[in-house]
Amino acid sequence: MAAPVLGLVPMDARYTARFASEFRGVTYALAWGLGLTALEQAVLGTAGMLVAGVPAALLEGVAMGVTALIPSGGTAIVWVPVGLALLLSGRWRAGLFVLAWGPCWCPPWTTWCARG
Repeated sequence: MAAPVLGLVPMDARYTARFASEFRGVTYALAWGLGLTALEQAVLGTAGMLVAGVPAALLEGVAMGVTALIPSGGTAIVWVPVGLALLLSGRWRAGLFVLAWGPCWCPPWTTWCARG
């Protein structure tokens, strides 16, 4: 599939093959890294929602897994409204827990796991 495109590259064939191999490896690693990080944030987010007693914790966890693919705070699209809704409904301990759990536990843990 890539052979017609690689034929258009104005480089020597051995460099083109090396470039294609490196590109394939980086793409593979990036896809796996993003997917596993999103899964990890979904699991940690679901755990926090379960501890807080959020009624649809599994649904919120799935939503966090999807939004984790959005760079720079994608999971906040889920946990900020949930935390605020809990606060406004009078469940202030659960709301404060969710609002603290999101930024303090999920991203640092996944960053630590990714580097470790």
